[in-house]
Amino acid sequence: MRYGSCVLICFLAMCGLMCAQNPVPFVNNPLAPASAAPGSAGFQLTVNGTGFLSASVVNWNGSARATTFISASQLQATILATDLASTQTVAVTVVNPNPGGGVSNRANFNVTLPSPSVGFTASTTNETKNCNSTVLFPQLVADFNGDGKQDVAGTVCGQGFVYVALGNGDGTFQAPIMTAIIPIFNGGMTVADFNGDGKMDIAIIDDVNTVGVLLGNGDGTFQPIKNFLTGVNPASVAAADVNGDGRLDLVLVATSDNNVNVLLGNGDGTFQPHIDSPTGGVDPDTLAIGDFNRDGKLDVAVGEGNSEEVTIMLGKGDGTFTFNQNYFANIFNLTAVDLNEDGILDLVGLGTPLSGGVSGVVLLLGNSDGTFQTPITISPAQNVGFQSFGVADLNGDGRLDIWTVGRFGENEGDSIISFLGNGDGTFQAPIGFNVTQQGFTSGPIVEGDFNNDGKPDFQDANSCLGINCTLVAIQSPVVIAPSTVAFGTTLIGIRTHPQVLVLTNAGLSAITISQIAISGSNAADFKQNNNCPPSLASGASCTIGVAFRATFEDVFETATLTVSDSGPGGGQTASLSGTGTYISLSSPSLAFGSVPVGQNSTLVETLTNTSTSKTLTFSRIVIPPGPESKMFTQTNNCKPSLAPGAQCQITVTFAPTSTGLKHGKMIEDFGGDVPPMVKLTGTGT
Repeated sequence: MRYGSCVLICFLAMCGLMCAQNPVPFVNNPLAPASAAPGSAGFQLTVNGTGFLSASVVNWNGSARATTFISASQLQATILATDLASTQTVAVTVVNPNPGGGVSNRANFNVTLPSPSVGFTASTTNETKNCNSTVLFPQLVADFNGDGKQDVAGTVCGQGFVYVALGNGDGTFQAPIMTAIIPIFNGGMTVADFNGDGKMDIAIIDDVNTVGVLLGNGDGTFQPIKNFLTGVNPASVAAADVNGDGRLDLVLVATSDNNVNVLLGNGDGTFQPHIDSPTGGVDPDTLAIGDFNRDGKLDVAVGEGNSEEVTIMLGKGDGTFTFNQNYFANIFNLTAVDLNEDGILDLVGLGTPLSGGVSGVVLLLGNSDGTFQTPITISPAQNVGFQSFGVADLNGDGRLDIWTVGRFGENEGDSIISFLGNGDGTFQAPIGFNVTQQGFTSGPIVEGDFNNDGKPDFQDANSCLGINCTLVAIQSPVVIAPSTVAFGTTLIGIRTHPQVLVLTNAGLSAITISQIAISGSNAADFKQNNNCPPSLASGASCTIGVAFRATFEDVFETATLTVSDSGPGGGQTASLSGTGTYISLSSPSLAFGSVPVGQNSTLVETLTNTSTSKTLTFSRIVIPPGPESKMFTQTNNCKPSLAPGAQCQITVTFAPTSTGLKHGKMIEDFGGDVPPMVKLTGTGT
């Protein structure tokens, strides 16, 4: 009996070495669709990725759903109406069976009502002491204690600790749990289940050429750290099964060696010596993983700061990579997602445009064969620097959006800046939400659904300097869009056409609107009119029209529109601004006198922008049609704009077609409700 058991054990051991292993699957973002409204009917969810099998199963918050195998890179799962009954953020994973196999990385599915914009309610949490002594740097979000609530993990700045702040599921967190680590790690982190026990583990890099692995105990604490050698100066780390053996591996970039490092996993939380693949660039410092050429093997995109390149390294399926192509883009942070919903992975990075100037978000749309289109940079016009970024569906419309952290001006505080996606790889104008006081800098910011309402939230650990350390920006279900209304330069005393703001209740219950008002030092120059009812139902919207009439020349006038309501945070605000200028007319009227029928006469009206600093933009210059006014025509050299102190000329021609006194008018429209007008008269003889 013992002999038979020994033979069986030996056979199983040999099989573990010789039998084919199923890979750990890898899931791409986003899911298709990426979100649904609560109460929706069931549907087929499409999951794209790498390493799928005919026996793969899609899990919905850990529960299996009926799964259809489409290909090694695509699955479909049947999502039930009961899965969509209430707002939540769902963890979608793919599970491959033994031998090998395992659970994929997590993709989020948002069950939430869509809204036209994003809005937040801020609150402080965790640390209220002066953070000059203790600074918590959040770096990743995961569920470390298996309660279905998202937690935050990071490092304690300058000290040898990793911390986990367990989430309460309502946007608040418990006191941080500290785990000592040696040496002191303050580098990049990643989270995965490295030993297959169903508990989240952490891998963290440092600047002494090691990566540390902390195996989780399932309660926010960890076993003693185990350190593994890397190349020189590792700068970024990710977890994936790059050799398809059913064990998670670690992928890093070694900055000084100019290599991609792979530490193949043993499946028990330990790793083999690193395997190196040269990038051919200089100072690789960020990476993104995905199957870019759709051959079933995971590839790596590497951002190389000093050579200002993004290098694509194609995987051989054994833990090594070969150089494929370079793209000229200065990237210092990188991720792989499908931005334009064509099923092909794209790249999103954070960097500085090569032409200089402000930092921006860099997009490289994929071609499915491992190549990418020419990099495109998007950036707020006034931004002076980004510190971090991410990709998520911020407003629940099923399209991926981009969020960044930066500033709109030199003397401002840091803001969360969102670019709402159009679903085709293009993005709307940025929307900002301030997270620090003027002049203060935020710390690392992470995104997750901390109150489980289906909308992404943010946690920030700022630089403190005597103020509260951590701030949670919980997304509100009530939003106003746009959150910034800029009227530009307008004529003093001329009321503009109204700009329309939309207030939307994307929550599950009605809200009460108690007041809509404009406040601020220049509030009197802004007027609002709205059709908002006292009670705004779930999913309903109303509109607010705001007009501006400038009082001062060359003064940047500002005000705030505030909607006071019963939603989270107590209300929404929109920033209003505009600048006034004068324009002088050489004459308020043009009199042509007597002109014989069949002949014509011309006169010139001169316009001067009297501002010393503001450019004036013309909407149109027109002589409205009419029986007599059609005898007057004009040409001009004014449009589209008039610089400060500049002049332009309008040449008006009177060509009578009948006798008698004729009248007309010429309108110079700058977007106002009552544009300046020049009277025209002439007599046909």
